[in-house]
Amino acid sequence: MIHQLTIKNYAIIDELKLPFHPGLTVITGETGSGKSILLQALSVALGGKTSKIMVRSHEARAVVEACSSQGDFRRIIMENGRQKSFIDDEPTSLSPFRERAQFLADFHGQHEQQVILKKESHVDYLDRFGDTMNDSVQIQGIFQRVQAKRKQLMDAISSSRERKNRLELIQFQVQEIEAVQPELGEDISLDQSYRKMIHQKEILTSLQSIDKQLSQDNQSIQNQLVDVKNQIEKLVKFDEKLANLGNTLDSALISTQDASASIQDYLHQLDHDAETLSEVQERLQAIESLKRKYGGQLEIVLQRKDELIEEIASLQSTDQSIEQIKKDIFTFEKDYVKKAMSLHKKRELNAKSLGKSVMHIMEKLNMPHAKFDARIIFIESKDSFMEYQGKKVQVFAKGMDQVEFFLSANPGEQLKPLTEIASGGETSRIMLAFKTVFQKKDLVETLIFDEIDTGISGETADRVADCLKELAEERQLFCISHLPQIARKADHHLHVKKMVDRNQTFVMADYLNNLQSEAVLEQFFRIL
Repeated sequence: MIHQLTIKNYAIIDELKLPFHPGLTVITGETGSGKSILLQALSVALGGKTSKIMVRSHEARAVVEACSSQGDFRRIIMENGRQKSFIDDEPTSLSPFRERAQFLADFHGQHEQQVILKKESHVDYLDRFGDTMNDSVQIQGIFQRVQAKRKQLMDAISSSRERKNRLELIQFQVQEIEAVQPELGEDISLDQSYRKMIHQKEILTSLQSIDKQLSQDNQSIQNQLVDVKNQIEKLVKFDEKLANLGNTLDSALISTQDASASIQDYLHQLDHDAETLSEVQERLQAIESLKRKYGGQLEIVLQRKDELIEEIASLQSTDQSIEQIKKDIFTFEKDYVKKAMSLHKKRELNAKSLGKSVMHIMEKLNMPHAKFDARIIFIESKDSFMEYQGKKVQVFAKGMDQVEFFLSANPGEQLKPLTEIASGGETSRIMLAFKTVFQKKDLVETLIFDEIDTGISGETADRVADCLKELAEERQLFCISHLPQIARKADHHLHVKKMVDRNQTFVMADYLNNLQSEAVLEQFFRIL
């Protein structure tokens, strides 16, 4: 759950600190008031894309921070477009930052709604619903092995000259990586050590000065505390109540002595060896060079080395290995067929169940006559190694199944591909129906809907509001809405206003009580 969002110098927002609460929070405000900017800032705080145009005019940087149950996530965007990421005040690269934040929030705006209109995403929805994602991943692994083995086969039967040239190149690449012998995570630890070493002199000078002020000078803080304590002790005989003040000064004196001792310990531990700095710098440069050449991340460099070693073994093998590779391909294809058939049977059952579940929610969303069908189809291919129902069918990374959703929104209409017929209002409700069906399976704690009420009104709006309210019992929900029916169902009403003062634009956001909320609904939604 997200507990607080802090924004500074972001777009038209100068500074905001918003506490967030469980349940359904509806965000309202006039067009252009900054509602979507709030959610965009939250997205950036959790790893979304950044741009220099996000920095408020005439400011050097923008800061967005989301405090959550999984930690504090902060992003700083500089006016030149560069960004820095922090988790719990510790600097980190963007990849691990996004990995930590990925299950915190799920954003569903008009762009995200288009995902459900992409046919290629339908198989993933079905696998998530039926808990067959692991089966799909296993098949993807087998499919990749088949592809890799086929590539090995092509390499094995290529000319000896081509093999030799390729072998020389990848042997050089492996030797280049092994000459450095990088370890996973070493670049991060080296970078931290390097930054500490290059500022060692500054650290040493500053800490020595601080220690001098604390305890070394005649007028040090420690000596001054002793003098003050002695004066208080003289006054205690006149008023015993001053003894407590003496105790407080004792504590301050002890804390000062502890701080001085800690500084001394740190100073003793400082490494003054210039050669160590040089070695760290050279090591870091060597690793960064490998990262630039082989993928940008150390994990990818090490993975690339393993792939190259495997390819070397293949290229060094004799022509007799061609038969072995063919046997491997046959084994993998056989394994693929077995798992693809098993997954197909599961998907057939899950497709029926998904259809019923979605139609049940769509009925609640005022689409009582809607019909929904998750269809599994096949593509014939004479060159395929897989056969189903007496025909050879094409294989794909996620199995032989091609999944597509079909919809009939109105009575008497035939089922047609969802990608062709869904209107804006229907798409919003279908997306909401899917989120409701999947709420038990999603790992994310917070759902954010931008314009989920597009194209709906009247009783449909009431139904959508009820569904959002029900969904909010399981998840923390944020919803930008222009409908009073939805706003009135909110556990919390956050109203956003834009103001102009001295030719500068400011955004204000406040939680409203019931009376304030009704007044806003009256004004902005024109309710009689």
